[in-house]
Amino acid sequence: MNPKRSNSGFFVILLILVMAAYYFISVFQPGSGDYSYQQLMRDVKANHVTAITIKQNKEVPTGTVTAELGKDNYKSCEVTDVNETIKDIKASNKSLGNKIEIKGIDHSGDMISNLIGVVLPIGVVIFFMVIMMRQNGGGGGKMMDFGKSRAKLANPNAKKVTFNDVAGLTEEKEELEEVINEFQYEGKLVFIKPYGSGHINDTFLLKYEIGYMGSLNVILQRMNREIFEKPVELMENVIGVTEHLKKKIVEMGGDPERETLNLIPAKNGKKYVIDSQGEYWRSYIYITDATSYDKVEKPEDFYESAVAFGKFQGLLSDYPAESLHDTIRGFHDTKARFLAFQNAVEKDICGRKASVKKEIEFVLEHEKLTTVFDTLIRKGEIPLRVTHNDTKLNNVMIDDKTGKGICVIDLDTIMPGLAMNDFGDSIRFGASTAAEDEIDLTKVSCDMNLYEIYLRGFLKGCNGKLTSKEMELLPFGAKVMTFECGMRFLTDYLEGDHYFKIHRENHNLDRCRTQFKLVEDMENKWEIMQKITEKYRRMYKQEKSDYFGY
Repeated sequence: MNPKRSNSGFFVILLILVMAAYYFISVFQPGSGDYSYQQLMRDVKANHVTAITIKQNKEVPTGTVTAELGKDNYKSCEVTDVNETIKDIKASNKSLGNKIEIKGIDHSGDMISNLIGVVLPIGVVIFFMVIMMRQNGGGGGKMMDFGKSRAKLANPNAKKVTFNDVAGLTEEKEELEEVINEFQYEGKLVFIKPYGSGHINDTFLLKYEIGYMGSLNVILQRMNREIFEKPVELMENVIGVTEHLKKKIVEMGGDPERETLNLIPAKNGKKYVIDSQGEYWRSYIYITDATSYDKVEKPEDFYESAVAFGKFQGLLSDYPAESLHDTIRGFHDTKARFLAFQNAVEKDICGRKASVKKEIEFVLEHEKLTTVFDTLIRKGEIPLRVTHNDTKLNNVMIDDKTGKGICVIDLDTIMPGLAMNDFGDSIRFGASTAAEDEIDLTKVSCDMNLYEIYLRGFLKGCNGKLTSKEMELLPFGAKVMTFECGMRFLTDYLEGDHYFKIHRENHNLDRCRTQFKLVEDMENKWEIMQKITEKYRRMYKQEKSDYFGY
């Protein structure tokens, strides 16, 4: 064996080890192993965090986020993109926006170790490059190719985020990798994290770099098969409705890439993927430069969400509602919800009935609310329409520049339904003066100013597609939907919290109580709600286009 070649091989191996060690030391910063990104965002949304400190790593955009959760209570987690994290924090809790302190990593106390960590690997590289160049007659092509390859790997800006870097994920990593490989994504995956505040599905945000074209963000979502028992039918609804919306948006001169959801197909041509565990996944193009809000921060945002949902209703007014599948049977069948509640009370499988006697009595006292709409449908007094059925503020994307509501999202519950239900669900969520899970019920009431703002925007968006009877019944829709939602929260609590995701003990019970308090407040303000509604109904009858044109 040629000793020179043997030594060269040894030196190559040693060089690789040195550079690899330096790379991993510099890239992977130590952090708290018991606090995930998901936990951080839950604490942010729940107002548990009083201040945020972010330390930017040398390996941008990575960093360490430290949350202050009270006196002498600090928790930290590593993040793969500081800027994205800041955006998520501000979107989830605007009050924290001025309480974020950004720092660089402090290396002042270990200058010598830093010098050794940087200079030594470089010195070693230069030393062995000189030796090997001498051995190869001044440096051949192989040597230079090797050098180029290692330089690319060690470049922090070229750092690829792997599945091991995903905060808050453990057992799901292999499953995610499997699913991602089945979609027609373009470019290189550089970022992935849990996303959103939904109660039902598991959602992730992925970022792809596409060469000189920049980057593309996509949403990857696992459908909850326990809730949506027929995911194929669900996707047929979504595909049909989004294609219809695209045609209408194009006819109106709009932008179909931003004004409706755009599904990313799988490699087999379908609009969903079934993984090895039988789970169903779908993916959308993420709408950039737009934000969804979990609560009403500005009346303008609430108004814009009303216009967006009304426009959604108007654009789909000629879509055959009867062609849609019921993704959740009896979803807004208030009578069926009441029967499910009675069954939960009777069985009391978790032994919780005794602690919620007041709430149970409230439901029983309002039983008449459960049959009103069903009776009107049977009589043919109100039409069946294509409805969203989850018209919360956070299901509308608000353009960051214009402040306009541009796109309705979360289309899982698109089904045949009633316009009053869509309107009512928005009011119970957005016109409330408190969060949906507020513990202090003295903070809960229905804001009549917000009610009027939403009513005006919703009718403008509908653009004359509602009947006079439907408009008359809009305040009743608010009352029925609030009552129904409270009843559903209570039912889920009695059955062991299997439907809605919970983040604390008695979470669904707290949600139930806020809804019932809101119903009581609506009843106290019933005449006001009716007068406001009649005011705008008359405007419509007088065909005031300044209020009701797009």
